[in-house]
Amino acid sequence: DEDERRRRHVLQSLLRVEGLEVADYAARFGAHPAAHLPAEFAALAERGWLEDGAPGSDTVRLTEEGLAHSDSVGPDFFSPRVNRLTAEYEAS
Repeated sequence: DEDERRRRHVLQSLLRVEGLEVADYAARFGAHPAAHLPAEFAALAERGWLEDGAPGSDTVRLTEEGLAHSDSVGPDFFSPRVNRLTAEYEAS
């Protein structure tokens, strides 16, 4: 669905050194990525793993530390639905 597409786009972009081009995201999904995923971006910023996430910025990137913890960043962007399906799969 649309939420999963947004999450996938953000995650695939953030895990690259170049980061996420806000204009590309907004053209495709209609808003700044932090507007669609505020809790996820707030968690990254709180950890100090986000170079910029403020509305009006051109690119959102992970810091060196954020990239070093990329294995922790991915699950932050998994939707509740994906987390539930993963838990159900692991339980069976």
